[in-house]
Amino acid sequence: MTDNPQDVQHSIDSVLTTLIGMIRGELRRGNVAIQRSDGTVMGRLNPMIGHAFVSGQPEQRAGEFARAVSHTSHRLNKIIDDDPEIPLICPWTLRANIDEHLTQHLKELEIPTLHGMPSLLLHRLGKQMSYDIEDDQQRMKRINKIFAPQMLGTDFARHTSVLLIIKESIIHLKTVNRVLLNTPGAGKTRLVLEGLLAKWGFYFRCRTQVGDIGSADIEHVIEFPYGHLNAFGLEEIVISKEELEVNQACAARCFQAVLAARLLVFLLYLRAIVGHSEMTTEEAKKKWLFAQIDARILATDQQNDFFLYLATLLCYVNTQVLVSHIRTCLVTCKTALGILNPCDTQIHFVIDEAQVAAETYHEAFRDGSGKNKRPVLRALLFHWATFKIQTIITGTSLEHKLITDAISSSVGKTANMNDGLTSTGSWMSDKNKIEAYLKSYFPATYLETPSGKELQTRAITRYFIPRDGEWWEGMEAELSDSQDLYAPHSFDFERAEHPGVKTPLLLAMQKLCYHRLTTGDLNHAASTRIVNRNIVECGFARYGSDTKSGIIFDEPLAYIAAEAWISRQESTWEQKQSFFLKSLELYNKNNELENYTMLCLAHAFMQPTKLSSVFEFADIGSQRHLAERKARLVSCWVDSSGVVRSAPVIFPIQCTGNEGLESPSHILCKKSSRSNAEDDLDWLRCDIKTPFFVPLTHFGPDIFFRLRLEDGTNELVTVAVQVKSRATKLDVKKSLIQKAIRTVSPDTFWTNRDNNIFGPEDFRNSNRLPLIDTCEKVLKNANAEKDQVDSRHELAILPSQYVKNLTEQFEPPNALGEYETGVKQRNAEVEFQQNVIRFENRKPYEIFNKFTRRDQIERYMILDHVVLDAATDRALGGQLDLHRRMEWAFNQATRRVPPSQFRYVTPTRHNEAMSTRTAKLEAVREAIVRWTVMEAVWNSMTSSS
Repeated sequence: MTDNPQDVQHSIDSVLTTLIGMIRGELRRGNVAIQRSDGTVMGRLNPMIGHAFVSGQPEQRAGEFARAVSHTSHRLNKIIDDDPEIPLICPWTLRANIDEHLTQHLKELEIPTLHGMPSLLLHRLGKQMSYDIEDDQQRMKRINKIFAPQMLGTDFARHTSVLLIIKESIIHLKTVNRVLLNTPGAGKTRLVLEGLLAKWGFYFRCRTQVGDIGSADIEHVIEFPYGHLNAFGLEEIVISKEELEVNQACAARCFQAVLAARLLVFLLYLRAIVGHSEMTTEEAKKKWLFAQIDARILATDQQNDFFLYLATLLCYVNTQVLVSHIRTCLVTCKTALGILNPCDTQIHFVIDEAQVAAETYHEAFRDGSGKNKRPVLRALLFHWATFKIQTIITGTSLEHKLITDAISSSVGKTANMNDGLTSTGSWMSDKNKIEAYLKSYFPATYLETPSGKELQTRAITRYFIPRDGEWWEGMEAELSDSQDLYAPHSFDFERAEHPGVKTPLLLAMQKLCYHRLTTGDLNHAASTRIVNRNIVECGFARYGSDTKSGIIFDEPLAYIAAEAWISRQESTWEQKQSFFLKSLELYNKNNELENYTMLCLAHAFMQPTKLSSVFEFADIGSQRHLAERKARLVSCWVDSSGVVRSAPVIFPIQCTGNEGLESPSHILCKKSSRSNAEDDLDWLRCDIKTPFFVPLTHFGPDIFFRLRLEDGTNELVTVAVQVKSRATKLDVKKSLIQKAIRTVSPDTFWTNRDNNIFGPEDFRNSNRLPLIDTCEKVLKNANAEKDQVDSRHELAILPSQYVKNLTEQFEPPNALGEYETGVKQRNAEVEFQQNVIRFENRKPYEIFNKFTRRDQIERYMILDHVVLDAATDRALGGQLDLHRRMEWAFNQATRRVPPSQFRYVTPTRHNEAMSTRTAKLEAVREAIVRWTVMEAVWNSMTSSS
């Protein structure tokens, strides 16, 4: 390597002269055949490939190539010299006449233009933003993790290829290829572009759409059915060895032509900048990157995509010549880079949107063994890996096996493949970052207006409730019906409808949405890794720090997109009533009954409804005659001017077509998540907008919700609800009812069993809860008798018969009645088992108690309703084995029958009846119900003894 720039320029000129002459000679010969090493023809290029881009005659193509090289050199020199005719970045300006202050604000933002449209993807690329997730140091650490290779197990940030001279032999140390996975819109492209500002490299893209960055050179190779591969006669489905050989040769010619074209332009660029001593390396990298991602910079009058044009020309060059061209260019480029910085000679090859290549021609290629089918991505990686280049692959989801196999096959040994990287960052949970983002794009004069303040409030709220915008509809122009609004392009609904994806995805998505509906939790784990991958690929969720830790499903617009998709699956998705009753039957947890109760109350009050038609009022308490007044469910908030607003909430149990979309993505209830009661106070102050609220356990009531009296007064009524759930009995003891009454009395809010107040300071300092006249807080003399209630508040119950009448019309019919029948049956079984145990008068063994310890249960991981439907067949078989062990342990503990006479109820996984997944699922569900009964019996025995 020489340190003299002029010598390097002469060396590059010599190489370029040789390469250009060799390529022109090949183009003149017009050899479009693909040949074996023995000269026999395997395939022939269809001349139609070039009609849209290049000339049809060999001599004309050779002339076009010479003119393309000359054009490239001329344009690149202008870029380097900052010629005003070709600005590196064209700022976006509004053509319409708008407010002068807004025009000035947009001008100061300096948003770049790409294809005539503003590009936020390129805005302030490489510069620190006020809303950035990380500071510069943290951002570079993330970039280095993607771009810095690992060599032989050691981090090596400077070079990808190192030549060691050992005993006069040259050994090439193989590098790591990176894979960056995440959902569409997660920031993968921005992250690799930031990296290419700091590292030398090439940017390729497997899919381009209107307004996208980068060349369509790879896309036109793999495009079906009109791409370059198809023009060479590629067989879409390979059957014979000969067909596979033809396909591999076609792919080699096309993908090497793309690589050769990019390397040729890069070599011309390096030849121009080696002599520019005043240009910094950072500036040189930036200009090279923008030359690749903005087609305007290198475009000709006839060709908008110059890299595609040049790659198409080189498809007419013999494969052996292309290989020689690529090897020569790589060596020469590294030599030239050494002049700029001896420690920065690595060239990175980024392949963006690689999932497109992973899904195209998926039966046209094979793995290294020749047995397993592989898509065209395998061919791309295989042929490029022969040049031992560092590849960074991004996509929504890619199979590591496919990539590892491609790289391993090319070098003849196991590829050094790292786990997929997924961390792209997010500030969804950081209110300050959200505010900073808004302030960076919106004028301060607008954000200070009531509308601007409301925008900031709603952006930070991070969720929607059913029809919470009704108040705003009167202030805005009429909008299209929500069913006609299509989700952004980042949601792949076509993939969601795929037969192998739809069913498990639908089950997982509705459970995630229902969980969010009743808790307000925006980040909930999904089910299995397979389902997680589908959720990410369809654009609903993203990966966090890695793929193994599960997905993050926390973006409000993603939930709305999920709602739109789920609501279209009318015949396949599980209705809300069925879902919540099934959860209640399986787990008998109090919060499951709370969820079902909220669902019923929301349906009952979605229209103005007389209170006495829903509740039975007790003849005690304040005589305000609420029973005969009408009310409806509302959401409350405080607007930017400090005025309390309320809007009706329409949330039916089952949509009948007139109420609009059903809303599993909406948040009906917020569950308190902060132990210091901040959420409790925020809801009471109307800082949390959800109509229902579940406070902390020690607050008192199980549920709060708000009604608005529809009698002209618009008075707000806060309802405190106590829900009691019995696992095996339908009747409730009087003492339990008395306790429930006390918990909904404001006198006892935030008091412990000894009536000592331990609530937050805001409660102690206030005799009246904010905003709510009917929720007065009295903290003195809290020494009432057990059956005494606060007479200043009306008391009512929700009769079960009303709920039955309300819900019997929905699917499944009479669901609540069947649930109560099941409770009675379980109750009878429990009593029978208890009588058997008492009759035998045996002391229970410790084995069951030991087996059911919490650590044992966690060790065996009993599946719950969130993961059961999406569990693998193997996991379901494991559940059957687990429940059989519990049956045996229970019998050993209770001695119901001698061990020799014991018979399992749960079938084994190897039973012929368990041959289908449906049978296994049903058997596991029945086993869970039996486990609930066994647990209740055991608790009863141990408590009585």
